[in-house]
Amino acid sequence: MTVSLSPGIDLEVSARLCAALDANTMALLDTEARRRLMFAAVTALSPMSVTFKGSAAPLVAPSDWGPRTGWSWAIQTVTVTPLGSSDVLKLYRAKSPAQVDLNNLKFSFVGTSTVDTLTWHPGRTGFVLHAGEGLGFSGTLTSGTTYMVNFEVIQVSDDQLPYFLL
Repeated sequence: MTVSLSPGIDLEVSARLCAALDANTMALLDTEARRRLMFAAVTALSPMSVTFKGSAAPLVAPSDWGPRTGWSWAIQTVTVTPLGSSDVLKLYRAKSPAQVDLNNLKFSFVGTSTVDTLTWHPGRTGFVLHAGEGLGFSGTLTSGTTYMVNFEVIQVSDDQLPYFLL
């Protein structure tokens, strides 16, 4: 359909233009809905910690400590305190004491004489725990000392994990 606005100026209006605008609007709405779902599926959890006596190692974190079915944890930061100059704390991917071995070792914290708190940043995707996996600890530790290991974690749904890892 052509509409004449003034002499020499015509406007052609087409139903195709409306259909194209509707399709673009729907695509934008779908993209926004996907972004909202992704946002809900990737969440920074409140910092958490595991506390234990040096004499208890090797040990694993409590069985309820770890991602639930359908979720994974991307561990962002691990902080250990106090570590004396002769202490070595080893962190493992383990759900039983039998798995606290070299094959599952993730990081070793070696105490120094100048700093009693050490931190490891494995990177955004460097240490991911899946449902059913947990953490184990061992090392050369002072038996009477209470150690605290703090974690900062991003929880990711298993559906979104491949996109998070990209």
